[in-house]
Amino acid sequence: MATAFAADAIVLRSFRTGEADRVVHLLTPDHGRVNVIAKGARKTTAKMGARLEPMTRIEAMIQPGKGDLATITGAHVLWSGDELRRDAVRVLAATGGIEAVVRLFPEPEPDQRLFDGLARYLVALTEPLGDDVRGGADVLTLAFVLKLLALAGWRPEVAACVGCGGTVEVYDAAAGCAFCSACGSGIALDQAPKEPKKEFTPVAPGSYTSAAIILLTDGANNSGKLSPPDAAKLAATLGQKIYTIAIGTPGVHMIPLPNGRVITSGRQEFDEGTLQEVARIGNGSFYMAQDLGALQEIFATIDKLEKKEIKHRSITEVEEKFFYPLAAASALLGLALLLRFTLLN
Repeated sequence: MATAFAADAIVLRSFRTGEADRVVHLLTPDHGRVNVIAKGARKTTAKMGARLEPMTRIEAMIQPGKGDLATITGAHVLWSGDELRRDAVRVLAATGGIEAVVRLFPEPEPDQRLFDGLARYLVALTEPLGDDVRGGADVLTLAFVLKLLALAGWRPEVAACVGCGGTVEVYDAAAGCAFCSACGSGIALDQAPKEPKKEFTPVAPGSYTSAAIILLTDGANNSGKLSPPDAAKLAATLGQKIYTIAIGTPGVHMIPLPNGRVITSGRQEFDEGTLQEVARIGNGSFYMAQDLGALQEIFATIDKLEKKEIKHRSITEVEEKFFYPLAAASALLGLALLLRFTLLN
C-alpha cells in the first residue's frame, strides 16, 4: 500500500458524489493534478467540507488509492479565499483562471511555476483593482491566461522556421508558428513596406584617434555565448574605451495602471561587479543612474572626458558683388542730373 503524504494544494473543482462524499480536484507543486475523494465531507458533522471549496489553498493529507482517485484524510486551510467570494466580479475572474488551468494542464505532471502562478493570481485578485473593478480583473486574468499559454507550449514560434530551423518567410496563424517558403504557407512577412537599405561603411582600425562605447543596461547579462568581459577585451584591442551605466533602482517596484490599480514588477538586479570589470578592461568608468537627472549628468561627464581637439583646414571662396548696387546707384544719379537740367530747370 502506498504511503500517505502531505501536500500544499489549491482546490480547483469540487463535485458531489454518493450520499455524502465529494470528489475534489487539487493542484499541487510536487504531484501536479491530484483527484481525491473526501468521504463523508457533505455530512452536517463533517469538519472538512468547508475546507474543500474551489479557490481554497490547503495543506492536504492524501492517501493514494489503487486507481486514479486518492483519498483525502485531512485538510488545514492555508488561505481561504473568502475575499474573492464576497465580490461577484472577482470570483468570476478567479473561476475563469482556474478553468484555464484545468483545460490547459489535464495531466498529473508536477510544475512549481504553474502552482506558484495560480497562487499569486488568486491573491492578486483580492488586492485593490482601481475604480473599474471589472476592467482590472479582466486585465489581470488576460495576463494570467497568456502566461499559462506560454507555459503550456502554445506561445507562437516566430524566431525560426519550425520545420527546418531556417529563416522565416510566412506566418501561419492557424498553426501558431512561422515557416520558410519550403515548409509551409501563410501570410508573407515581407508584405509590410520596408525601409530602403542603408549602406554602412565600417571604420578601419587605426583610422580614428578616439572611440568610446557607452553600455546602458537595466539588469544583468542573461543571454549570449560571449561573456561581457570577453567582449570588452575584444573592444579594447581596437582601442575603444568602454563606459558602463546601470539604469534604474535595484529591488521590487510598483507600477501604476491607467485604471488606478498598482501592480508589482519583478525584482530588478544589477551585476555591478561585471559592469565594473567591463569598464576596467575598457579603460573607462562605471556609473549608476537612478533617475533621468543622474543619467543626464553622467552623459555630460562622459562628454567632457571624451572631448578631443580636431584640426581641420577650410577654404573660403570670395565673389565680389559690389558691381550690382554700384550700377543701380549710377543709373539713379544720372537720372537725377538729367531731370535737374531739363524738366526741373
